[in-house]
Amino acid sequence: MKKRILNAIIFLCVPAVIFFTVVIRREPTYGGKSATMWFQELRLNQDAALNALQHIGAGALPALKDGLKSSALTDRCMAALALGKLGVSAKDAIPNLIQALDDSSPSVQCAAMMALTRIGITNAELAPKLMSKLTSKNTGAFAATLLNSIERKRNADNLPPLPQAGYEYGMVCLKSPTPSMRLNGAIQLASVAQKDERAKTALESLLKDENGWVRQETAQLMTNPIALSNFKLVSE
Repeated sequence: MKKRILNAIIFLCVPAVIFFTVVIRREPTYGGKSATMWFQELRLNQDAALNALQHIGAGALPALKDGLKSSALTDRCMAALALGKLGVSAKDAIPNLIQALDDSSPSVQCAAMMALTRIGITNAELAPKLMSKLTSKNTGAFAATLLNSIERKRNADNLPPLPQAGYEYGMVCLKSPTPSMRLNGAIQLASVAQKDERAKTALESLLKDENGWVRQETAQLMTNPIALSNFKLVSE
């Protein structure tokens, strides 16, 4: 009886073993190592592992998506970093990276925003979530960089501008404790000041900013609107 049960278990397990063996063998490799192995290598030899994953390209996405779900903070950060290195080849991981924007760790959030910037997304619906991160010292610059990237990409693709661009975006930036973010807000406000009296009033308030650099640059924006095209947004 026991022998029959054992034979039945073996009979049922053999197909599963064969299945997983086939799956493992099908995983893309580079330099004799699978994408999963190179992902694990990120902790020990980051440059070599990132180079290998880039060579594997889209074939590395399953391993990196799994990495984003890891309970280990380092793994989640490394997975987002690697996806960013893949650039447009990682476009199928965009939903996973968007989900990572709600990660409990600001480090993972920042790595995900950096990856989405490099992939080049145009998702207008992300604007409110990203704007909520602008005033944080940890995530502000990364959120601004992604917002700016989305706006440029939408413009290049002849898509409507973000509804929050200009006045609303600028006012959120003005609440940041970081001078470069407040200047980012000044640039946004200056872009609509000629048509929006509220933006002009907000710009005038920055002439009393505690930071001399912000005051100086804001004054230039106000007195010489033509110079606006020479100003670069934060983190650019």
